Amino acid sequence: MTDASRINLFLRAENQRFGQQQRYLPVTVITGFLGSGKTTLVRHILENKFNLKVAVAVNDFAEVNLDHALIKGREENEQSAASAANSTQVVALSNGCVCCSVRGPFEQAVAAMIQQSDAGEIEYLVIEASGVSDPVGIIRAVEREFGRLYRARLDSVVAVADTDDMATRLLQADGKGLAEAMERQFACADVILLNKWDLVAEETGKMVESALRERLPPGVAFHRCEFGRVPLSRILAVSESGFDQATASAAITHESMPNVISIIGSDAELRLGPLAPEMGTKTNHLHEAHLSAFVVEASDPLDLAAWQDFLGVLPSSVVRAKGFVFFTADYPRPAQWSFQLSGRRRFSCEREPPSGAPKILLVFIGHDLDEVSLRAQVESCLRPAAEVASIAAREEGGRGEGGDKGREATTTAAAAASLTDIVADRNAKAAALVRADDRLELLDVGDGPYVAFRLTGVKHFSTTKAELTGRFGVNFERVTEQFASALNGSSGQVFVTTVHAPVAPPEEGDSEIVADEGQVLGVRYALNGQSSLEDIWPAVEVAAAQIIDSVFAHVTACNCGW
Repeated sequence: MTDASRINLFLRAENQRFGQQQRYLPVTVITGFLGSGKTTLVRHILENKFNLKVAVAVNDFAEVNLDHALIKGREENEQSAASAANSTQVVALSNGCVCCSVRGPFEQAVAAMIQQSDAGEIEYLVIEASGVSDPVGIIRAVEREFGRLYRARLDSVVAVADTDDMATRLLQADGKGLAEAMERQFACADVILLNKWDLVAEETGKMVESALRERLPPGVAFHRCEFGRVPLSRILAVSESGFDQATASAAITHESMPNVISIIGSDAELRLGPLAPEMGTKTNHLHEAHLSAFVVEASDPLDLAAWQDFLGVLPSSVVRAKGFVFFTADYPRPAQWSFQLSGRRRFSCEREPPSGAPKILLVFIGHDLDEVSLRAQVESCLRPAAEVASIAAREEGGRGEGGDKGREATTTAAAAASLTDIVADRNAKAAALVRADDRLELLDVGDGPYVAFRLTGVKHFSTTKAELTGRFGVNFERVTEQFASALNGSSGQVFVTTVHAPVAPPEEGDSEIVADEGQVLGVRYALNGQSSLEDIWPAVEVAAAQIIDSVFAHVTACNCGW
């Protein structure tokens, strides 16, 4: 090859790379400790992305990427009734941290998305880092000016903080209760989301915000939120038509989100600047400090009472648990639930949209976990699906299975009959407690070992549900969800599920539907376990008072107009 041909060859390569306007893929990295609400934030982004073509890369420390499943499953369900033109690509990076063991697959995935952005298929990339990863490695990879990721443009690093958990940590050891990796996650951030703000008192939340501001350089943006609900322009380099910054409230909601989103240029980035050189000299991985994870999978349902008892004695070595569950209490219409344990031993349990047969798929993360013991405890909560279905069919008046399976189901039911007297007594006492509280209303859930009730405030305010809904705008489904959230947030003391209206398909030729599918009716607690409703009643009273003081603050009992 002659010198001239060599020069022409290099000149052609330079023209290909630099001679045309380069298309850059905007990137936002979401970091934060285990259970802070990163996946919830990603869900919020996808639910409010409107016309924006977003791709998501989800990293999970465990061998099964449950965050990917939670995001992808919900996204696919929402798109099933809509056009797939603006569908979301979700890439799973499992069984390690993107800052170390899965760095190669991470870079491959981002490089592929850059190619897709050239074709107009992707406009924005959101990376959800594992809660045990140091985001420095991710940021360095995206900021690199050479290599296959050079056309990724890092627009923002968002750190999600569990405000409730942070308050507890900051009050420990004279404010030195934050792990080093948590400090590094915050130190990398351009934006701090003080999530779960609703779980703390105003003064406590301000203490957390002040402590973090003291640790971080000026210019870092702080936003208070619940369930990760913030306008997208606060966390992504986008503009939202119709969003008025001047009228945004301190605790942001998405009630008035706009419907047109556009990407803004580098002159308006949220990014404060590149990382300081010293940030790249050391990485801290919590999984090197005896943090491990294991997965439990099953096709049989959990007994609700046994699960309640298990959660009540869960060892402190478990710092995070998440996944999918289903319960015997839902038969004969079993439903899939997403379960979370995070922060200060707070639980959450949300019913998922119908999508195939329900399953048990749980990940436990913690320090020096006794996997054998924990796995055995979870498995002891399982009940054979065939027997549960047979008993449920008999209770509904249908025919159970014949033969040995039918006799086994009958034997199981007979063995459980020894608890009848205890459960009946607990049921009577539970009903009396609920009826005596003018904020609550007892629900009829049949003769099972459960009590179900809801918070309405009807007697408390001497009014009707119709007036509370029409005049004061109270959404009772939302109230029930908040009530359940408050109860499950009682620091590991209480676990309830919500009660939903069963699917009631109309008869042929009849357009009427008896009940809305999945309508939230109340909360449910099992009475055939170690605890009765009396045992958890103090938590019920606290949660009810909290909801009355917040949701019903604008409701008055007087109808005189003053």
